[in-house]
Amino acid sequence: MIWPQKNGGEAEIESGMKSSLEKTANILRIYWIRDALDSKARIICPKSSLCPRTSQCQPVKKDYQFNEMEELKDNILMLKKAKLI
Repeated sequence: MIWPQKNGGEAEIESGMKSSLEKTANILRIYWIRDALDSKARIICPKSSLCPRTSQCQPVKKDYQFNEMEELKDNILMLKKAKLI
């Protein structure tokens, strides 16, 4: 089941998780993680064609199918139009 986004996809990190992340960041000396914990957590959308939402924010691209004969025909017509053949 897909849950609707609340608060624009942002939320405070719960204190237990925040504490664990702070400890890990300090041990590993990854200070940007510790600094980022001062902000709300934000969902980052992958904007893929596999989006599970019913109303996607981006239109789904159709799979590209290469048709060699159509491509060849288009190239011949283009060359004729340019009077190269």
